[in-house]
Amino acid sequence: MSIERPEVDDAMIRVAAIEIAAKLDGADVDNIVSEYSHSMDGFDLAKALDKHQGWDTTREDMEVLDDMEGIVRSLHKKAEIKWFAANDIQPPLPIGTPVKMVSLDGDTAGVITGICEYSVAHYEVKMSRQDDSQGVSRRLICFEDAVEA
Repeated sequence: MSIERPEVDDAMIRVAAIEIAAKLDGADVDNIVSEYSHSMDGFDLAKALDKHQGWDTTREDMEVLDDMEGIVRSLHKKAEIKWFAANDIQPPLPIGTPVKMVSLDGDTAGVITGICEYSVAHYEVKMSRQDDSQGVSRRLICFEDAVEA
């Protein structure tokens, strides 16, 4: 694909930090932006703010900070939806195509079984060692990361 998928960027993080800071009395947006990293939960963000920015966060603050990641993910998904629509993104490989990838159990092969309806431009991949007798599970892989085996 010639047009790259949007990534979480500083603007998304700042928008989320503004929303979070509004819920915390006297919170500094720049502090939140400075300490946050994508996929950080509220506990880790509170610890970073305490350690590096001199905050004295409470449990209630931590719970508010826990919403930061959800807001960032929501903004990112909206950007992906816009990217998908604006660029007429199509799956480069058909369903049934064997693909190679790396999984935690060392399995390196799978088959595309469908297109995910919840994640933008992602295939559903059944890993080759997977047994569906105990329930169906699929790995999600971005269209652009799929490599034919």
